[in-house]
Amino acid sequence: MKVEGDIFREVAQAAGDIVFRYDLKTEKFMQYSDRSELSKYGSWLQNFDSAMINAKMIYPDDIEEFLRLTSRIKSGEAGNIEGIFRMRLHISSDYRWYRLIARTMFDEQGPYEVLGRVSDIHNYMMASRENAEGGTGHKMDMMGLSDESAVMDALVRYKRKHKSETMLACILFDVPEYDRIVCGLSHAKSEELLINLIRHIRRGYPHGTLVCRVGIHRFAVFTGGITTLNELGEAVAKSMHGISELGEQYMKQLDGRVLGAYVGIDFESNYDGVENVIYGRALSALGTTEGKNIGEIAFFKQPEKNANSFEAASAEPEDMIAEYVIDLLRDEEPDELSLEDRRAHVMACMRILFEKLADKYGFERVSMSVCRSGEYVEYIQWSTKEIDAIPDGCLLHVEGGQDMVESKVTFWEPYIVGDVYSYPDSSEYGRMIALSAVRSFAQAGFECTNGVRGIVSFEFYTQPHMWSNDEINAFNTVRYVADFCVRYIEVKDGYFAG
Repeated sequence: MKVEGDIFREVAQAAGDIVFRYDLKTEKFMQYSDRSELSKYGSWLQNFDSAMINAKMIYPDDIEEFLRLTSRIKSGEAGNIEGIFRMRLHISSDYRWYRLIARTMFDEQGPYEVLGRVSDIHNYMMASRENAEGGTGHKMDMMGLSDESAVMDALVRYKRKHKSETMLACILFDVPEYDRIVCGLSHAKSEELLINLIRHIRRGYPHGTLVCRVGIHRFAVFTGGITTLNELGEAVAKSMHGISELGEQYMKQLDGRVLGAYVGIDFESNYDGVENVIYGRALSALGTTEGKNIGEIAFFKQPEKNANSFEAASAEPEDMIAEYVIDLLRDEEPDELSLEDRRAHVMACMRILFEKLADKYGFERVSMSVCRSGEYVEYIQWSTKEIDAIPDGCLLHVEGGQDMVESKVTFWEPYIVGDVYSYPDSSEYGRMIALSAVRSFAQAGFECTNGVRGIVSFEFYTQPHMWSNDEINAFNTVRYVADFCVRYIEVKDGYFAG
């Protein structure tokens, strides 16, 4: 038994939680608690999830969610493993709501155990459900901190329940001062703040609503049953008022600041696939509030298009961006340029491509590395002013031996890390990432028709990021333009000659 595990168990038990340890090597489970029937035995259990289901400890409707959680535990998944389900601790007791949060522990050999705790949140959930019932009789659901795929999976199920609703809306709340408050609180008090914040956010929505925590201080609300924009606007305003009202309780931590939020909103008719559309658009709307005062609300608007402007090209679909850059290549008649001028022209056009994609999706840095004689070297990069203060040595340069790089960055299937702080990787490539200041990134390899191999990297340095399908599809745009560019520059040993 490891020292850090003992400390975790003692602290969590002192807080009144159930704590557990899952040994990934032996596949055995140990629960520490004085409150459950299992604790009487004090022994390691195998197949603990099946045993709990067979003992009817898990509420039937929550078995699917419970098994999804336990599969993440058994796989030793990195990052937060979190979920909510109903359970009973004794055969004669009623089912109560519990929140599970766990973390995989790593050593030099990799993951070796999962430590977690289970907190009783029944009173909070029941009070929330009483407040959440609206005229249509819907009830409100809530998810913990999750990656985008988990959010979208939950949203698909939610959307099916509310298929009769004509409109589905996504509202993103970004509460930057939340971090400032949490830093001055104990663990128990910070969880209390989180619960209260979610309660104040969702109290404005009278209908069926799914609330997901999609970032450290970002919350996504998906709501149905709203029929007019006025009703949606009133619900958002009520939530904003609730957030500022909560801030009055934390005036000491805020030090004169206001607890408020930047808000991005989009809505659509409820059809299959709409969840990805409205989430991406709400993110775009949220981006328009950056740099403004807390309390800004923005609805998604289609940008005005001007075929001759840089901004219009950035707002176009990716294939139009690609054609715009390729037209720039053709306009200069690069075949008539000297080799040196041709290379400079190609690189300038690639930078324009990177800048357009970064402008469209908010990437803070875009880079491309190419393989030269078995070694990857950086060929070109573009970055925003947000990372000017970061030393060059702390940028993520995808460089090194071909085997090492391609063992992590696959071709055609993107390699995505949403938050490097929850990404413990002891590989050579992982250590390289750990030495950089990058917070989240997505990378993909490609091979041009003439054999040139390259890797493109979309990066964020100031915050973690939830990666959307549209952002990942942007890799195809870069590949398409790069494949066109190689015909204009000299190629040696299977790489761009720069």
